[in-house]
Amino acid sequence: MMTRYFHFIYFISLLTFLPACSGNYQQEASVDAKPQVASQDTAVEPAEETKPAEEAEKAASQDNSEVQKKLEFARSYLELAQKGVAGYSQTVAICRSVIKDYPGTEYECQAKEILAQVPEDLRSQFHITDEELEL
Repeated sequence: MMTRYFHFIYFISLLTFLPACSGNYQQEASVDAKPQVASQDTAVEPAEETKPAEEAEKAASQDNSEVQKKLEFARSYLELAQKGVAGYSQTVAICRSVIKDYPGTEYECQAKEILAQVPEDLRSQFHITDEELEL
């Protein structure tokens, strides 16, 4: 009985204190604060602009690594399912999300190849159609 109470109090304290420690909150500005104005004597240089092409490239590389991780997870779940350790539901869910999020890419083709490795007798259980696999 005591351990349940302890775990409950510990959980509540985490919910209460951790958001304040994470640094994701903003401090409110005081009412007395005056805006800082640059004097006319000093030249204000514009902030260095970030190039949109670099940002798009960085986002694309993050997307690529994310989808590659998803496909690796799908392959891992497929291997586990083929060994009888796990079911095929995680594999099917991950592959369908990749197909939905990245249509017309090489990742879609890879996800369909993984889906095609689900045994035919189990495809009806997950409503996997030949049109979805493009067979």
